Amino acid sequence: MNQFLERCKNALENEHDDARVHVVLGNEACDLDSVVSAITLAYFLAKTSSEKRTVFIPLLNIHRSEFPLRTEITFFLKQNSILAENLVFRDELHLHALHNAGRLSLTLVDHNVLPSTDAVLEDVVAEVIDHRPLERKKTASCQITSELVGSCTTLITEKIMQEDPEILDIQLATLLHGLTTEQMLRKDLKSLSGGDISLAISAVYVKLEVFLKRPALQKEIGEFCQKHGYNILIAMTIAFNENNEPFREIAVYSRYTDIRDCVCKYLEKATNPHLRLTSVQSTHPAIRAYHQGNTQASRKKVLPIIKDFLKDRENSVTPGVGQAGISEDSGTCEDLQLGGEEQLISSEDIGVISEVEERLRDVGEVTDLFDVTEVGFEEDVDQRESCTASCRDQPEYVAADEDFQLPPTPMNSLVEGCPLDNGLPKLTAEAFLERFSKIVVDAENTAAGKKVKSETSES
Repeated sequence: MNQFLERCKNALENEHDDARVHVVLGNEACDLDSVVSAITLAYFLAKTSSEKRTVFIPLLNIHRSEFPLRTEITFFLKQNSILAENLVFRDELHLHALHNAGRLSLTLVDHNVLPSTDAVLEDVVAEVIDHRPLERKKTASCQITSELVGSCTTLITEKIMQEDPEILDIQLATLLHGLTTEQMLRKDLKSLSGGDISLAISAVYVKLEVFLKRPALQKEIGEFCQKHGYNILIAMTIAFNENNEPFREIAVYSRYTDIRDCVCKYLEKATNPHLRLTSVQSTHPAIRAYHQGNTQASRKKVLPIIKDFLKDRENSVTPGVGQAGISEDSGTCEDLQLGGEEQLISSEDIGVISEVEERLRDVGEVTDLFDVTEVGFEEDVDQRESCTASCRDQPEYVAADEDFQLPPTPMNSLVEGCPLDNGLPKLTAEAFLERFSKIVVDAENTAAGKKVKSETSES
């Protein structure tokens, strides 16, 4: 596939004035379905066409600078060994110039109507393949395949299987199959636990409608949760519309009615921030779905809501009742009982603890900045599943959905003898405990000093 894409790019750079260019154009949202449809269909046409003087180009309908924001796509293509440098983007191919020269023909995939800015190209649209309701008039000059199926790649696969199945190889079949549900959930996942709940929250970069239509979705999510010990999973989907504006939706899965209802109620009533959730129909009994009106509330902003819920839940669970004590369809949130022994803490202790927590938060924010390791779905997630409701979430995968920025490069990083020459210092458990002890001692000494000063002033 990379060889084909590289030939496409070279052909454009060394094009002959009389060569025709057939562009397979995805939609302006440039989601995974659109990208894979464009690449695989262009490959199929190049392999089967009798037009020797025509170059078939899969065109991603965004500027190259926007591509890193499509993390679902960058991840998937990387997993399939497709190099981004071999792709062609909208700002790299001048369709209107080719049209004016009489050298352009178009196939539209995953959409069936050109936007007003490209309306002049309508006369060279030779084929349309789309899985959404048809919005264009049928003409003799344009072949149209329009069926209301789950994805456009389904139609591309049917076309290949009907016309020339022998060109299917492992890479092409993998591209058309797409990510598995487990891969989608694991590649950008954070886990938390509190009380009787072990919760996973995944960022999923497809439309919720598409996600919910995945075959055997509830079964696959259930198996994923059972495999990794979760009793509830929240999928926060993000996609982009034709104006490149993000829109967010949420799916909440649990086979335990009590837990599912409690989490949903907490999210619905959240005010910091207010998510402005609107129920969306779900055909899966164990999955509740919502449209999220507040598009500014990324997963990073939703996590504190979930942590608060887990803390409340932890304080409301009878001691000794864990996951094994939960039954399916086990009642409502109001059935919870308050448990645990009450511990009395003095105001001075609270002051010391608060200062320690504040300093640890500062340390955590610094260390978070350097934890930018990209986590693929093959990595063992067991290390991530030990996080509790009170621990800080580490950015396991840097996604466009997160409010994350790399720290600026130190001005002396290239100077000989710089402390960073050998990399960042390694943090060990011993060093962390030593630092924690020092913070506690410092805080206690500070509190004691303030108390002595106060007593001296009073005397």
